[in-house]
Amino acid sequence: MINIDYSCSRCGVSYVLFKKDVLCPNCKKESDLESHEHFKFIPTTIKNMKTNKRKHGKYSHDAQKIESLVDQIQKVCFNVFDNMENTNPDNPKEYIKYLTNKIHWHGTPYLKIHTREILTDLYDAYRKNPPRHSLFSKTKFLFS
Repeated sequence: MINIDYSCSRCGVSYVLFKKDVLCPNCKKESDLESHEHFKFIPTTIKNMKTNKRKHGKYSHDAQKIESLVDQIQKVCFNVFDNMENTNPDNPKEYIKYLTNKIHWHGTPYLKIHTREILTDLYDAYRKNPPRHSLFSKTKFLFS
C-alpha cells in the first residue's frame, strides 16, 4: 500500500487523502498538497480487496501489516466488507454507519466520520467494478 497518510498543517491530526477536496476531518482545513498521488487509496484498496478475496476467500487477511493510518483504515474497510457480505444488510450505507459506531476510536472520534466517508465511497466504487467471479456468489449486496 502506498503511504498516503497526511497530517493537517493547522491541527496536526493524521488522515487519508482518499479523493480530491478532502477536508481535515477534525478542523475542516483544506489539504496543502497538490499531488494527485494520494487519491489512489480507493482504487488501491479495491485491488487489494479483490486479491484478498481470490487468495483468502475474504477481504481481510491475518497477515496484513499495520504500519500506518492508511493500513489501519484499510483493515477496517476489509473487516466491514467481510461483515457486510456475511450479513447481507438491506441498507449497506446504514450498516456502515452502524458498524463504524461500534468501533472504539481511541480518542480520535474524527476518524469515525472520516472512515465512514471512505467506506461509503469505497462501497460505491466497488459496486461499479465488482469482481468477475465471487467465491460467495450467493451474496448479492456487493455484486448486484
